[in-house]
Amino acid sequence: MPLCAVALTVLLSGLRMPFPLAAVQPGPPALPAVTQIVENARRALGRLPSASAHWSGSIVEDGDRAHFDIVADREGRYRQVVSFALATRSEGSDGGVNWQLDENGDVETQSPARRVPLSARLLRLNQHLLGLSDKSSVSGSAVINEKPAYVVRAKFGADPITLYVDGASSLLAGADFQDGSVRYKAYRRFHGVPVPAIIEERQAGFDVTTTVEEVDFGAPVGDAAVVPIQRVPQFPAGRQSVALPFDSPRGLIVVRAEINGRPIKILLDSASSGSLIDAEAARRLGLQTAGTARVEGAGMLVGSVARTDSLEVGGLIFRHFIMDAVPLRLPAAIAREGIEAVLGYDAFAALVVRVDYRKNQLSLISPGSFSYDGGGVSEELDVSQRVPKLTASVGDKDSGRFTVDTGSGENLVLFQPFFEAHPRDFTRQSQFQETEPNPLGPREIGGPADVRFTEAAQPENASGAGGELRVEQANVNVLRLGGAVLSDVPAQIIMRPEGAFNPLRSDGLVGGRTLASFRDVFFDYWRKRLIFEP
Repeated sequence: MPLCAVALTVLLSGLRMPFPLAAVQPGPPALPAVTQIVENARRALGRLPSASAHWSGSIVEDGDRAHFDIVADREGRYRQVVSFALATRSEGSDGGVNWQLDENGDVETQSPARRVPLSARLLRLNQHLLGLSDKSSVSGSAVINEKPAYVVRAKFGADPITLYVDGASSLLAGADFQDGSVRYKAYRRFHGVPVPAIIEERQAGFDVTTTVEEVDFGAPVGDAAVVPIQRVPQFPAGRQSVALPFDSPRGLIVVRAEINGRPIKILLDSASSGSLIDAEAARRLGLQTAGTARVEGAGMLVGSVARTDSLEVGGLIFRHFIMDAVPLRLPAAIAREGIEAVLGYDAFAALVVRVDYRKNQLSLISPGSFSYDGGGVSEELDVSQRVPKLTASVGDKDSGRFTVDTGSGENLVLFQPFFEAHPRDFTRQSQFQETEPNPLGPREIGGPADVRFTEAAQPENASGAGGELRVEQANVNVLRLGGAVLSDVPAQIIMRPEGAFNPLRSDGLVGGRTLASFRDVFFDYWRKRLIFEP
Protein backbone atom coordinates (compact mmCIF):
# COMPACT_ATOMS: atom_id res chain seq x y z
CA MET A 1 0.00 0.00 0.00
CA PRO A 2 2.25 2.75 -1.27
CA LEU A 3 0.46 5.63 0.42
CA CYS A 4 0.94 4.03 3.80
CA ALA A 5 4.54 3.00 3.19
CA VAL A 6 5.46 6.44 1.83
CA ALA A 7 3.59 8.25 4.57
CA LEU A 8 5.39 6.35 7.30
CA THR A 9 8.77 7.15 5.73
CA VAL A 10 7.87 10.80 5.28
CA LEU A 11 6.81 11.26 8.88
CA LEU A 12 9.79 9.35 10.24
CA SER A 13 12.55 11.25 8.53
CA GLY A 14 11.14 13.96 6.31
CA LEU A 15 13.88 13.09 3.83
CA ARG A 16 12.10 11.65 0.83
CA MET A 17 10.34 12.91 -2.26
CA PRO A 18 12.27 14.95 -4.84
CA PHE A 19 11.30 18.24 -6.45
CA PRO A 20 13.20 19.61 -9.41
CA LEU A 21 16.40 21.14 -8.12
CA ALA A 22 16.05 24.84 -7.47
CA ALA A 23 18.00 27.07 -9.81
CA VAL A 24 20.87 28.46 -7.75
CA GLN A 25 21.56 32.12 -8.42
CA PRO A 26 24.73 34.03 -7.61
CA GLY A 27 24.87 35.07 -3.98
CA PRO A 28 24.76 38.63 -2.70
CA PRO A 29 28.04 40.45 -2.10
CA ALA A 30 28.23 39.25 1.50
CA LEU A 31 26.85 35.82 2.39
CA PRO A 32 26.50 34.78 6.04
CA ALA A 33 28.97 32.28 7.42
CA VAL A 34 27.76 28.82 8.37
CA THR A 35 28.23 29.70 12.04
CA GLN A 36 25.86 32.65 11.56
CA ILE A 37 23.30 30.41 9.83
CA VAL A 38 23.44 28.06 12.83
CA GLU A 39 23.14 30.86 15.38
CA ASN A 40 20.22 32.49 13.55
CA ALA A 41 18.39 29.15 13.33
CA ARG A 42 18.98 28.49 17.02
CA ARG A 43 17.37 31.80 17.96
CA ALA A 44 14.48 31.30 15.51
CA LEU A 45 13.66 27.81 16.76
CA GLY A 46 14.02 28.55 20.46
CA ARG A 47 13.55 25.77 22.99
CA LEU A 48 10.83 23.18 23.17
CA PRO A 49 8.67 23.81 26.25
CA SER A 50 8.53 20.12 27.18
CA ALA A 51 10.38 16.84 26.83
CA SER A 52 7.43 15.27 24.98
CA ALA A 53 4.71 16.25 22.54
CA HIS A 54 1.65 14.98 20.72
CA TRP A 55 0.70 16.19 17.24
CA SER A 56 -1.66 15.19 14.46
CA GLY A 57 -2.79 16.13 10.98
CA SER A 58 -3.33 14.75 7.49
CA ILE A 59 -1.39 13.22 4.62
CA VAL A 60 -2.54 13.43 1.00
CA GLU A 61 -0.91 11.43 -1.76
CA ASP A 62 -2.27 11.59 -5.31
CA GLY A 63 -5.74 12.35 -3.96
CA ASP A 64 -5.74 9.67 -1.24
CA ARG A 65 -6.07 11.09 2.27
CA ALA A 66 -4.97 9.64 5.61
CA HIS A 67 -4.90 10.95 9.17
CA PHE A 68 -1.77 10.71 11.31
CA ASP A 69 -1.26 10.92 15.06
CA ILE A 70 2.18 11.02 16.72
CA VAL A 71 3.43 11.09 20.31
CA ALA A 72 7.18 11.32 20.98
CA ASP A 73 9.77 12.34 23.56
CA ARG A 74 13.35 13.51 23.57
CA GLU A 75 14.63 10.02 24.53
CA GLY A 76 13.65 8.65 21.13
CA ARG A 77 10.49 6.86 22.21
CA TYR A 78 7.51 7.42 19.95
CA ARG A 79 4.39 5.99 18.35
CA GLN A 80 2.92 7.04 15.02
CA VAL A 81 -0.47 5.88 13.76
CA VAL A 82 -1.63 6.42 10.16
CA SER A 83 -5.33 5.79 9.55
CA PHE A 84 -6.76 5.20 6.09
CA ALA A 85 -10.33 4.65 4.97
CA LEU A 86 -10.14 0.87 5.50
CA ALA A 87 -6.96 0.20 7.44
CA THR A 88 -4.52 1.47 10.04
CA ARG A 89 -0.75 1.18 10.22
CA SER A 90 1.57 2.21 13.01
CA GLU A 91 5.22 2.29 13.95
CA GLY A 92 7.23 3.29 16.98
CA SER A 93 10.16 2.71 19.28
CA ASP A 94 10.42 1.94 22.98
CA GLY A 95 13.92 3.39 22.94
CA GLY A 96 15.62 0.05 22.41
CA VAL A 97 13.53 -1.63 19.72
CA ASN A 98 11.99 -0.08 16.62
CA TRP A 99 8.74 -1.69 15.48
CA GLN A 100 6.12 -1.56 12.74
CA LEU A 101 2.57 -2.87 12.90
CA ASP A 102 0.81 -3.40 9.57
CA GLU A 103 -2.88 -3.40 8.72
CA ASN A 104 -3.21 -7.14 9.38
CA GLY A 105 -1.56 -7.07 12.79
CA ASP A 106 1.90 -8.25 11.68
CA VAL A 107 4.77 -6.90 13.79
CA GLU A 108 8.29 -6.28 12.52
CA THR A 109 11.11 -5.29 14.89
CA GLN A 110 14.72 -4.20 14.57
CA SER A 111 17.42 -2.55 16.61
CA PRO A 112 17.56 1.21 15.99
CA ALA A 113 20.61 2.55 14.17
CA ARG A 114 20.18 5.75 16.19
CA ARG A 115 17.62 7.41 18.39
CA VAL A 116 15.61 10.20 16.80
CA PRO A 117 14.76 12.86 19.41
CA LEU A 118 11.50 14.79 19.64
CA SER A 119 13.01 17.93 18.12
CA ALA A 120 14.02 16.10 14.92
CA ARG A 121 10.58 14.50 14.52
CA LEU A 122 8.62 17.70 15.10
CA LEU A 123 10.93 20.31 13.58
CA ARG A 124 12.21 17.95 10.89
CA LEU A 125 15.31 19.09 9.00
CA ASN A 126 15.51 22.32 10.98
CA GLN A 127 17.31 20.18 13.54
CA HIS A 128 19.96 19.49 10.92
CA LEU A 129 20.65 23.22 10.64
CA LEU A 130 21.74 23.25 14.27
CA GLY A 131 24.34 20.55 13.64
CA LEU A 132 26.04 21.97 10.54
CA SER A 133 29.78 21.30 10.55
CA ASP A 134 32.62 23.53 9.42
CA LYS A 135 32.73 21.42 6.24
CA SER A 136 29.39 22.93 5.20
CA SER A 137 29.34 26.06 3.06
CA VAL A 138 26.98 28.86 2.07
CA SER A 139 27.25 28.85 -1.72
CA GLY A 140 24.71 31.43 -2.89
CA SER A 141 21.03 32.27 -2.87
CA ALA A 142 17.86 30.95 -4.53
CA VAL A 143 14.16 31.69 -4.60
CA ILE A 144 12.29 29.00 -2.65
CA ASN A 145 8.56 29.17 -1.93
CA GLU A 146 8.66 32.55 -3.72
CA LYS A 147 11.02 33.95 -1.09
CA PRO A 148 14.81 34.53 -1.10
CA ALA A 149 16.82 31.85 0.67
CA TYR A 150 20.46 31.05 1.32
CA VAL A 151 21.87 27.87 -0.25
CA VAL A 152 23.86 25.68 2.16
CA ARG A 153 25.86 22.70 0.90
CA ALA A 154 26.21 20.06 3.59
CA LYS A 155 26.25 16.35 4.33
CA PHE A 156 23.49 14.19 5.75
CA GLY A 157 25.46 11.22 7.00
CA ALA A 158 27.66 10.34 4.03
CA ASP A 159 25.34 11.81 1.42
CA PRO A 160 25.33 15.37 0.06
CA ILE A 161 22.35 17.59 0.86
CA THR A 162 21.43 21.10 -0.21
CA LEU A 163 19.56 23.14 2.40
CA TYR A 164 17.60 26.31 1.66
CA VAL A 165 17.39 28.70 4.60
CA ASP A 166 14.76 31.44 4.49
CA GLY A 167 16.59 34.76 4.56
CA ALA A 168 13.93 36.52 6.65
CA SER A 169 12.94 33.88 9.23
CA SER A 170 16.19 31.84 9.37
CA LEU A 171 14.02 28.69 9.25
CA LEU A 172 14.46 25.94 6.71
CA ALA A 173 12.50 26.49 3.50
CA GLY A 174 13.37 23.14 1.92
CA ALA A 175 16.08 20.72 0.92
CA ASP A 176 17.30 18.69 -2.06
CA PHE A 177 19.16 15.39 -1.79
CA GLN A 178 20.12 12.53 -4.05
CA ASP A 179 16.80 10.73 -4.16
CA GLY A 180 14.35 13.30 -2.90
CA SER A 181 13.41 16.84 -1.98
CA VAL A 182 11.12 18.61 0.44
CA ARG A 183 9.61 22.08 0.66
CA TYR A 184 8.28 23.55 3.89
CA LYS A 185 5.53 25.71 2.43
CA ALA A 186 4.27 27.17 5.72
CA TYR A 187 5.04 27.30 9.44
CA ARG A 188 2.64 27.61 12.38
CA ARG A 189 3.52 28.52 15.95
CA PHE A 190 2.28 26.14 18.61
CA HIS A 191 2.99 27.37 22.15
CA GLY A 192 5.63 29.66 20.64
CA VAL A 193 7.40 26.92 18.67
CA PRO A 194 7.62 27.33 14.85
CA VAL A 195 6.57 23.97 13.39
CA PRO A 196 6.64 23.08 9.66
CA ALA A 197 2.88 22.91 9.09
CA ILE A 198 2.58 22.30 5.34
CA ILE A 199 5.21 19.99 3.86
CA GLU A 200 5.26 19.09 0.17
CA GLU A 201 7.39 16.15 -0.89
CA ARG A 202 7.94 14.04 -3.97
CA GLN A 203 9.73 10.77 -4.69
CA ALA A 204 9.72 8.70 -7.87
CA GLY A 205 6.59 10.42 -9.10
CA PHE A 206 4.72 10.29 -5.79
CA ASP A 207 3.47 13.66 -4.56
CA VAL A 208 2.78 13.84 -0.82
CA THR A 209 1.49 16.77 1.21
CA THR A 210 1.59 16.60 5.00
CA THR A 211 -0.34 19.10 7.10
CA VAL A 212 0.22 19.48 10.84
CA GLU A 213 -3.02 20.65 12.43
CA GLU A 214 -2.54 20.33 16.19
CA VAL A 215 0.45 20.20 18.56
CA ASP A 216 0.31 19.76 22.34
CA PHE A 217 3.39 19.66 24.53
CA GLY A 218 3.79 17.62 27.69
CA ALA A 219 1.76 14.59 26.53
CA PRO A 220 3.49 11.50 27.98
CA VAL A 221 4.49 8.67 25.66
CA GLY A 222 3.82 6.02 28.32
CA ASP A 223 2.75 2.60 27.07
CA ALA A 224 2.09 3.92 23.56
CA ALA A 225 5.70 3.11 22.57
CA VAL A 226 5.63 -0.48 23.83
CA VAL A 227 6.17 -3.10 21.11
CA PRO A 228 2.72 -4.46 20.16
CA ILE A 229 1.83 -8.14 20.23
CA GLN A 230 1.70 -10.02 16.93
CA ARG A 231 -1.87 -10.86 15.98
CA VAL A 232 -2.59 -14.56 15.49
CA PRO A 233 -5.60 -15.77 13.50
CA GLN A 234 -8.43 -17.64 15.19
CA PHE A 235 -7.90 -21.41 15.47
CA PRO A 236 -10.74 -23.90 15.86
CA ALA A 237 -11.67 -24.40 19.54
CA GLY A 238 -9.07 -26.37 21.46
CA ARG A 239 -6.59 -26.57 18.59
CA GLN A 240 -3.22 -24.97 17.89
CA SER A 241 -2.82 -26.13 14.29
CA VAL A 242 -4.82 -27.01 11.21
CA ALA A 243 -3.91 -29.17 8.22
CA LEU A 244 -5.31 -29.02 4.71
CA PRO A 245 -4.46 -30.45 1.29
CA PHE A 246 -3.06 -28.31 -1.49
CA ASP A 247 -2.93 -28.63 -5.24
CA SER A 248 0.50 -28.32 -6.81
CA PRO A 249 0.22 -27.15 -10.42
CA ARG A 250 3.71 -26.38 -11.75
CA GLY A 251 5.18 -26.87 -8.26
CA LEU A 252 3.00 -24.19 -6.63
CA ILE A 253 0.88 -24.30 -3.45
CA VAL A 254 -2.78 -23.64 -4.20
CA VAL A 255 -5.41 -24.00 -1.46
CA ARG A 256 -9.17 -23.69 -1.33
CA ALA A 257 -10.35 -20.99 1.03
CA GLU A 258 -13.36 -18.82 1.75
CA ILE A 259 -13.68 -15.03 1.78
CA ASN A 260 -16.77 -13.84 3.61
CA GLY A 261 -18.08 -17.40 3.38
CA ARG A 262 -17.66 -17.70 -0.40
CA PRO A 263 -15.15 -20.11 -2.01
CA ILE A 264 -11.98 -18.92 -3.68
CA LYS A 265 -8.66 -20.44 -4.78
CA ILE A 266 -5.57 -18.86 -3.22
CA LEU A 267 -1.87 -19.15 -4.11
CA LEU A 268 0.44 -19.31 -1.07
CA ASP A 269 3.35 -17.07 -2.09
CA SER A 270 6.24 -16.54 0.32
CA ALA A 271 7.84 -13.96 -2.03
CA SER A 272 4.81 -11.65 -1.88
CA SER A 273 5.29 -8.93 0.74
CA GLY A 274 1.51 -8.60 1.12
CA SER A 275 -1.73 -10.34 0.19
CA LEU A 276 -3.59 -9.69 -3.06
CA ILE A 277 -6.96 -10.39 -4.62
CA ASP A 278 -7.84 -9.99 -8.27
CA ALA A 279 -9.83 -6.77 -8.71
CA GLU A 280 -12.61 -8.57 -10.59
CA ALA A 281 -12.90 -11.17 -7.80
CA ALA A 282 -13.11 -8.38 -5.22
CA ARG A 283 -16.03 -6.88 -7.16
CA ARG A 284 -17.73 -10.26 -7.52
CA LEU A 285 -17.45 -10.88 -3.77
CA GLY A 286 -18.75 -7.41 -2.98
CA LEU A 287 -15.68 -6.41 -0.94
CA GLN A 288 -15.42 -2.88 0.38
CA THR A 289 -12.62 -1.02 -1.42
CA ALA A 290 -11.01 2.41 -1.10
CA GLY A 291 -7.80 4.28 -1.81
CA THR A 292 -5.03 3.29 -4.19
CA ALA A 293 -2.80 0.23 -4.15
CA ARG A 294 0.37 -0.23 -6.22
CA VAL A 295 2.08 -3.60 -6.33
CA GLU A 296 5.38 -4.34 -8.06
CA GLY A 297 5.47 -7.56 -10.08
CA ALA A 298 6.87 -8.11 -13.54
CA GLY A 299 4.99 -4.84 -14.13
CA MET A 300 3.25 -2.35 -11.87
CA LEU A 301 -0.20 -3.52 -10.73
CA VAL A 302 -2.50 -0.63 -9.78
CA GLY A 303 -5.82 -0.99 -7.97
CA SER A 304 -7.41 -0.28 -4.60
CA VAL A 305 -7.35 -1.56 -1.03
CA ALA A 306 -9.97 -4.18 -0.11
CA ARG A 307 -11.20 -5.37 3.28
CA THR A 308 -12.75 -8.75 4.00
CA ASP A 309 -14.85 -9.57 7.04
CA SER A 310 -13.20 -12.97 7.19
CA LEU A 311 -10.66 -15.08 5.35
CA GLU A 312 -10.94 -18.77 6.26
CA VAL A 313 -8.21 -21.28 5.34
CA GLY A 314 -8.58 -24.86 6.56
CA GLY A 315 -10.72 -23.80 9.52
CA LEU A 316 -8.32 -20.99 10.47
CA ILE A 317 -9.95 -17.54 10.38
CA PHE A 318 -8.34 -14.15 9.75
CA ARG A 319 -10.81 -11.42 10.79
CA HIS A 320 -11.08 -8.10 8.93
CA PHE A 321 -8.28 -9.06 6.57
CA ILE A 322 -6.83 -6.40 4.28
CA MET A 323 -5.74 -7.20 0.70
CA ASP A 324 -4.66 -5.19 -2.33
CA ALA A 325 -7.31 -5.51 -5.05
CA VAL A 326 -5.39 -5.31 -8.34
CA PRO A 327 -5.67 -6.95 -11.77
CA LEU A 328 -3.38 -9.94 -11.08
CA ARG A 329 -2.74 -10.80 -14.74
CA LEU A 330 -1.19 -14.14 -13.73
CA PRO A 331 0.67 -16.19 -16.35
CA ALA A 332 -1.79 -18.17 -18.49
CA ALA A 333 -0.67 -21.57 -17.19
CA ILE A 334 -1.39 -20.45 -13.61
CA ALA A 335 -4.52 -18.45 -14.40
CA ARG A 336 -6.10 -21.60 -15.85
CA GLU A 337 -6.04 -23.08 -12.35
CA GLY A 338 -8.66 -20.54 -11.28
CA ILE A 339 -6.40 -18.72 -8.80
CA GLU A 340 -7.97 -15.39 -7.78
CA ALA A 341 -5.92 -14.36 -4.73
CA VAL A 342 -2.41 -14.49 -3.26
CA LEU A 343 -1.67 -15.02 0.42
CA GLY A 344 1.78 -13.66 1.25
CA TYR A 345 3.70 -12.26 4.20
CA ASP A 346 0.53 -11.73 6.25
CA ALA A 347 0.09 -15.50 6.66
CA PHE A 348 3.76 -16.46 7.11
CA ALA A 349 4.37 -13.76 9.74
CA ALA A 350 1.41 -14.86 11.88
CA LEU A 351 2.03 -18.63 11.76
CA VAL A 352 4.55 -21.42 11.42
CA VAL A 353 3.87 -22.87 7.97
CA ARG A 354 4.80 -26.50 7.27
CA VAL A 355 4.74 -27.68 3.66
CA ASP A 356 4.69 -31.46 3.21
CA TYR A 357 5.62 -31.88 -0.44
CA ARG A 358 5.27 -35.68 -0.39
CA LYS A 359 1.66 -35.64 0.78
CA ASN A 360 0.73 -32.25 -0.70
CA GLN A 361 -0.38 -31.15 2.75
CA LEU A 362 -0.14 -27.75 4.39
CA SER A 363 -0.02 -27.31 8.19
CA LEU A 364 -0.66 -23.89 9.75
CA ILE A 365 0.63 -23.83 13.33
CA SER A 366 0.36 -21.37 16.22
CA PRO A 367 3.94 -20.09 16.74
CA GLY A 368 3.62 -20.13 20.53
CA SER A 369 2.86 -23.85 20.51
CA PHE A 370 5.53 -24.86 17.99
CA SER A 371 8.76 -26.62 18.87
CA TYR A 372 10.95 -28.64 16.56
CA ASP A 373 12.98 -31.73 17.49
CA GLY A 374 13.25 -33.41 14.10
CA GLY A 375 16.35 -34.20 12.09
CA GLY A 376 16.06 -31.42 9.56
CA VAL A 377 18.56 -28.64 8.80
CA SER A 378 17.78 -25.15 10.08
CA GLU A 379 18.90 -22.20 7.98
CA GLU A 380 18.92 -18.59 9.17
CA LEU A 381 16.19 -16.54 7.53
CA ASP A 382 16.12 -12.79 6.86
CA VAL A 383 12.55 -11.46 6.70
CA SER A 384 13.36 -7.77 7.22
CA GLN A 385 11.89 -6.85 3.81
CA ARG A 386 8.77 -9.01 4.32
CA VAL A 387 10.08 -11.80 2.10
CA PRO A 388 12.29 -14.72 3.23
CA LYS A 389 15.94 -14.64 2.18
CA LEU A 390 18.75 -17.07 2.89
CA THR A 391 22.29 -17.78 1.78
CA ALA A 392 22.93 -20.76 -0.49
CA SER A 393 26.05 -22.06 -2.20
CA VAL A 394 26.23 -22.24 -5.98
CA GLY A 395 28.93 -24.08 -7.90
CA ASP A 396 32.18 -24.95 -6.12
CA LYS A 397 32.35 -22.08 -3.66
CA ASP A 398 30.21 -19.17 -4.79
CA SER A 399 27.48 -18.08 -2.41
CA GLY A 400 24.41 -16.00 -3.12
CA ARG A 401 21.53 -14.39 -1.29
CA PHE A 402 18.26 -15.84 -2.54
CA THR A 403 14.57 -15.18 -1.95
CA VAL A 404 12.61 -18.33 -1.10
CA ASP A 405 9.61 -18.19 -3.44
CA THR A 406 6.75 -20.68 -3.11
CA GLY A 407 4.97 -18.59 -5.74
CA SER A 408 7.47 -19.56 -8.45
CA GLY A 409 7.02 -22.77 -10.39
CA GLU A 410 10.68 -22.78 -11.42
CA ASN A 411 13.61 -24.56 -9.78
CA LEU A 412 15.85 -21.54 -9.66
CA VAL A 413 15.59 -18.00 -11.02
CA LEU A 414 18.77 -15.93 -11.22
CA PHE A 415 19.25 -12.28 -12.01
CA GLN A 416 21.61 -11.31 -14.80
CA PRO A 417 24.39 -9.75 -12.63
CA PHE A 418 24.88 -12.99 -10.64
CA PHE A 419 24.84 -15.08 -13.82
CA GLU A 420 27.47 -12.93 -15.50
CA ALA A 421 29.69 -12.80 -12.41
CA HIS A 422 29.84 -16.61 -11.98
CA PRO A 423 30.11 -18.24 -15.45
CA ARG A 424 31.93 -21.29 -14.05
CA ASP A 425 28.81 -22.29 -12.06
CA PHE A 426 26.82 -23.16 -15.18
CA THR A 427 27.00 -26.35 -17.21
CA ARG A 428 24.89 -24.89 -20.01
CA GLN A 429 24.66 -21.18 -20.64
CA SER A 430 23.12 -18.87 -23.19
CA GLN A 431 24.22 -15.30 -23.65
CA PHE A 432 23.04 -12.91 -26.34
CA GLN A 433 25.32 -11.98 -29.19
CA GLU A 434 24.77 -8.55 -30.73
CA THR A 435 23.05 -8.92 -34.11
CA GLU A 436 21.69 -6.47 -36.66
CA PRO A 437 18.77 -6.30 -36.86
CA ASN A 438 17.11 -8.14 -34.01
CA PRO A 439 13.50 -8.96 -34.96
CA LEU A 440 12.66 -9.79 -31.33
CA GLY A 441 13.12 -6.21 -30.15
CA PRO A 442 15.78 -4.56 -27.96
CA ARG A 443 19.07 -6.36 -27.91
CA GLU A 444 20.56 -7.86 -24.74
CA ILE A 445 24.31 -7.43 -24.86
CA GLY A 446 27.01 -8.18 -22.30
CA GLY A 447 28.46 -10.90 -20.13
CA PRO A 448 31.96 -12.28 -19.62
CA ALA A 449 34.14 -12.27 -22.70
CA ASP A 450 34.80 -16.04 -22.60
CA VAL A 451 31.10 -16.91 -22.78
CA ARG A 452 29.96 -17.15 -26.40
CA PHE A 453 26.69 -18.52 -27.74
CA THR A 454 24.94 -18.82 -31.02
CA GLU A 455 22.04 -16.90 -32.49
CA ALA A 456 19.79 -19.85 -31.62
CA ALA A 457 20.24 -19.07 -27.92
CA GLN A 458 18.24 -15.86 -27.96
CA PRO A 459 16.15 -15.05 -24.87
CA GLU A 460 12.59 -16.20 -24.46
CA ASN A 461 9.60 -14.42 -23.00
CA ALA A 462 8.52 -15.60 -19.54
CA SER A 463 5.39 -14.44 -17.76
CA GLY A 464 5.14 -13.01 -14.28
CA ALA A 465 2.33 -11.25 -12.44
CA GLY A 466 1.71 -8.02 -14.30
CA GLY A 467 3.79 -8.59 -17.41
CA GLU A 468 6.48 -10.47 -19.31
CA LEU A 469 10.19 -10.87 -18.69
CA ARG A 470 13.09 -11.63 -21.00
CA VAL A 471 14.82 -14.81 -19.83
CA GLU A 472 17.51 -17.24 -20.87
CA GLN A 473 17.91 -20.85 -19.81
CA ALA A 474 20.91 -22.28 -17.97
CA ASN A 475 21.81 -25.16 -15.67
CA VAL A 476 23.57 -24.63 -12.33
CA ASN A 477 26.09 -27.43 -11.89
CA VAL A 478 25.68 -27.59 -8.07
CA LEU A 479 23.28 -25.96 -5.62
CA ARG A 480 23.78 -26.53 -1.89
CA LEU A 481 20.66 -25.76 0.09
CA GLY A 482 19.41 -26.90 3.48
CA GLY A 483 22.08 -29.60 3.80
CA ALA A 484 21.24 -31.07 0.40
CA VAL A 485 23.49 -31.06 -2.66
CA LEU A 486 21.45 -30.68 -5.86
CA SER A 487 23.17 -31.21 -9.20
CA ASP A 488 22.44 -29.84 -12.66
CA VAL A 489 19.61 -27.59 -11.45
CA PRO A 490 17.65 -25.87 -14.25
CA ALA A 491 17.63 -22.09 -13.92
CA GLN A 492 16.01 -19.16 -15.65
CA ILE A 493 18.16 -16.07 -16.07
CA ILE A 494 16.19 -12.83 -16.00
CA MET A 495 17.84 -10.36 -18.35
CA ARG A 496 17.80 -6.76 -17.17
CA PRO A 497 15.78 -7.51 -14.03
CA GLU A 498 13.65 -4.70 -12.63
CA GLY A 499 10.55 -4.05 -10.56
CA ALA A 500 10.03 -6.83 -8.02
CA PHE A 501 12.93 -8.69 -9.68
CA ASN A 502 15.57 -6.35 -8.30
CA PRO A 503 19.17 -7.61 -8.17
CA LEU A 504 19.85 -5.16 -5.33
CA ARG A 505 17.42 -7.12 -3.13
CA SER A 506 18.77 -10.61 -3.82
CA ASP A 507 20.66 -12.67 -6.39
CA GLY A 508 17.60 -14.62 -7.45
CA LEU A 509 14.78 -16.90 -6.34
CA VAL A 510 14.67 -20.47 -5.05
CA GLY A 511 11.41 -21.74 -6.56
CA GLY A 512 8.81 -24.33 -5.68
CA ARG A 513 10.31 -27.17 -7.71
CA THR A 514 13.57 -26.99 -5.77
CA LEU A 515 11.71 -26.78 -2.44
CA ALA A 516 9.79 -29.90 -3.48
CA SER A 517 13.13 -31.77 -3.46
CA PHE A 518 12.65 -31.89 0.31
CA ARG A 519 10.03 -33.89 2.17
CA ASP A 520 9.05 -31.01 4.46
CA VAL A 521 9.90 -27.32 4.63
CA PHE A 522 9.03 -25.26 7.73
CA PHE A 523 8.70 -21.47 7.44
CA ASP A 524 9.25 -20.12 10.97
CA TYR A 525 9.36 -16.32 10.72
CA TRP A 526 8.98 -15.92 14.48
CA ARG A 527 12.37 -17.54 15.06
CA LYS A 528 13.81 -16.33 11.75
CA ARG A 529 14.58 -19.78 10.40
CA LEU A 530 13.73 -22.14 7.56
CA ILE A 531 13.86 -25.87 8.34
CA PHE A 532 14.50 -28.41 5.56
CA GLU A 533 13.73 -32.09 6.10
CA PRO A 534 15.26 -34.40 3.46
